[in-house]
Amino acid sequence: MTTPRSQKKKLARSARGNKGAASRPPRQPTRTLITGLLWIVFMLVVWFQAPGVRLPTFFQRLVGIADALLTMLVVMFAIREYGKRLNRVPVPLMGRVSTSRVAGALVFVAVFAWWLSPWAPIPAGQPEPDLWRLLEAGLNHPALQIVDTNLATLVRPAPSFDAQQAAKTFATHADPLRSALVAIASSKFDEAETLLSRAPVGSGADRVHEIRAQLDLYRGQYAAASRRYLEMLQIEPRREDFLAHGAFAAALGGEFATATARARQLLEQALARSRVSLRTVEAANLLATVRLLAGDNAEALRVSQSMASRGTEIPTPHDAYGAPLPQDPAFVNNAAVIGLLAGSNPSTHASPASEFALAKDLWLDRASGRSQPNDAAEPRAALARYNLGAAALYQARYDQAAAILADSLAAWRNFSNSPLRIGREINLNAIAQLDLIEGRWSRAESKSRDGADSPSASGAEDPSLSAFKATGAQFEASAGHYRRAIASLSGLIREAELGHDGLSSNHPYVAILMLRLADALLQAGDNARAQATASAAQRILEDAGLGASRSAADALRISGLALLRQGNRENAERQFDRAMKLLRPLKENPSSESSVALPATPEFAALLAAEGELAGELQNYTAATDDYRQALDELDKLFESQAANHPLRADYLHALAMLLVREKKPAEAKPLLEESLAIDRRVLAPGHPATVMVMEDLASLLEKIGSTEQAAKLRNEAKQLHRKPAETH
Repeated sequence: MTTPRSQKKKLARSARGNKGAASRPPRQPTRTLITGLLWIVFMLVVWFQAPGVRLPTFFQRLVGIADALLTMLVVMFAIREYGKRLNRVPVPLMGRVSTSRVAGALVFVAVFAWWLSPWAPIPAGQPEPDLWRLLEAGLNHPALQIVDTNLATLVRPAPSFDAQQAAKTFATHADPLRSALVAIASSKFDEAETLLSRAPVGSGADRVHEIRAQLDLYRGQYAAASRRYLEMLQIEPRREDFLAHGAFAAALGGEFATATARARQLLEQALARSRVSLRTVEAANLLATVRLLAGDNAEALRVSQSMASRGTEIPTPHDAYGAPLPQDPAFVNNAAVIGLLAGSNPSTHASPASEFALAKDLWLDRASGRSQPNDAAEPRAALARYNLGAAALYQARYDQAAAILADSLAAWRNFSNSPLRIGREINLNAIAQLDLIEGRWSRAESKSRDGADSPSASGAEDPSLSAFKATGAQFEASAGHYRRAIASLSGLIREAELGHDGLSSNHPYVAILMLRLADALLQAGDNARAQATASAAQRILEDAGLGASRSAADALRISGLALLRQGNRENAERQFDRAMKLLRPLKENPSSESSVALPATPEFAALLAAEGELAGELQNYTAATDDYRQALDELDKLFESQAANHPLRADYLHALAMLLVREKKPAEAKPLLEESLAIDRRVLAPGHPATVMVMEDLASLLEKIGSTEQAAKLRNEAKQLHRKPAETH
């Protein structure tokens, strides 16, 4: 029986189907399953990371598009693989329509609209600020401020402007640690302590300990902070942020040996890496800063200069992506302070001024994106501006110093409620010193007292308080109250010898206090003590690497004057010669008799006057006259129009006049004594010893030339001034 043709075709197709089924590979996972798994993983990541997370708008949109695409693909593949019968649906006037494409497009629009709505799993906007990191960053850049000659202190740490602004964005949070960080950033330190005491112990105990150390640093409990970092370093001895902040805390608390050890270890670890990072610069800045605070100016200068001129030895630091890092303004500022105070002769160096200006610009650049004015947002820019004014002051550029210090004083008013407000008192102290140098002693008194009486300047371990008191003692000496000045300066030196006020007995600033004490003793006529005190100050300066500084030259001058007034002329001349070599070095050709004078300085003018006194004692009147006249010329260069009313001019005119009297030239001496007396009466307090002395000498001269009536009047006036209480002078 023959098989119909249709049956044969069916059998053939069945045979081919069975043969294909036998050779077909095992069924693979479908596209729907793979895409679905990817979508599930994506959504799990989103949901677990979403709480408290924000993304910048551009990246949030990208994440939304990725989620919408994955969801669209899942729907399309599911319809095509599991709903083939429904994939092609006839629609009137449109023919057959792809259901998978339509459904996929609708799902894409719906999911992306969800991401654009307020109910998106990750909302758009700036990411929540990391308060911990912001507060930590504020402890990585210790900055120096100049307080007095050869004295700099660390700026007290305070929550940065960025941390303060970030704290305002947080609502009340259930997490006590987060709330404690908000309280620290808002300078509510007691509230932060209370919140930390409520923090649960256990897995977060380490973070609580770290936040407590941070809190101690910001609220000024430096010894407690140093102990906490020591405890944490015993567990993690190479943890670099613990080393950096522990060294900072120890330096603020006056524990310079501990601070040095931690900073040195940090620098060694940073240098051991193949690529130098920002941490290397921070570590070098920290070590140089600590050594300057400890009085080791030589090492501070060495470390600072080695980093400043690192060249191929220490390449430019780069970030993790290989991009060069910008200069650290704190390092630039501190290098300028160290160069000014630890350099051999700051009057010859102009670089600190440009470095302070650069530091100010760098700090302002960091604040340029903020909503507030730059100066109001970045207090350290005001600090760099103040340091620039202090550099001008110590380099004898008094007109510039006056303008810059007045400008920086106005800037400090923006921070009246900040822990950095002590910058205002330090600024006032610098202006008081400028007024003292320029002879405006009544103005200096008020500014000095404003700084010393300020509550923000108080503290048993604050060296700034010693500087304020020393300025006050200088005012007492300038007003003729030598006993008070001697007592105040002697007390400050004793405190330093006992290790109080954050100073040590061999700190260069103690030598400065000794020089001021020696000067007061010299004016009071105690020449033996003045000579011994000046010699002790000179030894300290030499040990600190400042044997070629202006201060060392001043020590030689005071010692020489004390020796001269004790009759030891030979040694006095030797001291003056050594001082002159420091203040007026020879040209490169040693055989040349001509010399190049440095810019005018008070020390140089005073040394010329001292040499005039020596020449006068040796009866070399021509040389003495030249010295006094050159000293007067130096005053004119220094103070310009102010020189006509400067007490030093009256002093030098008095000395020159008495020299002319000894030369039997009373006619030339009389106008000089009259000018000297007129200046003293204008600028000195009534009854000042200098005024009385000029009156008596002028009266004697008038008697010699026959003006007895005028001489008698002057003597009576001088006697009345002598009747004032003995304590006055």
